[in-house]
Amino acid sequence: METTFLIRTGTRRAERNLAFAGYLQLAAGVLTLACSTVSTVLAVFSKDPSWLNPLVAGSWYGVGGSHLFMRSIAGYMAFQFALGWIFGILMTAAGILSLMRKERGFVTISAIFNLFNFPHGTAVSIVVLHGIARRGISGNL
Repeated sequence: METTFLIRTGTRRAERNLAFAGYLQLAAGVLTLACSTVSTVLAVFSKDPSWLNPLVAGSWYGVGGSHLFMRSIAGYMAFQFALGWIFGILMTAAGILSLMRKERGFVTISAIFNLFNFPHGTAVSIVVLHGIARRGISGNL
């Protein structure tokens, strides 16, 4: 199988950096989809899905309604349940397109949207946005 479609003009270092960004986006997209799957399975199979409500999550865990840590976990799980699918699919598609050296605009827009997917999506998006703004890499994508 020939993989010449992955390599275009540019320096070898820029090609490696772009491949790293593509694989990093793939890994973060799969991680986001895994978190979304876990939150969906927990929501479907739990007897009381009120743990997804950040306002009452502390009382569900028996620590009182104002416990910040439990409310934060519930908020993150609700966020992943609602929007994690979209962010995961966007980042996975952007990783594939980065590896194929196509659609720089889509990769940029996906990285901007995934800045809101804290914590792993934010970190990956910062790396990707910094990487595709560099002169050697932007010529390859």
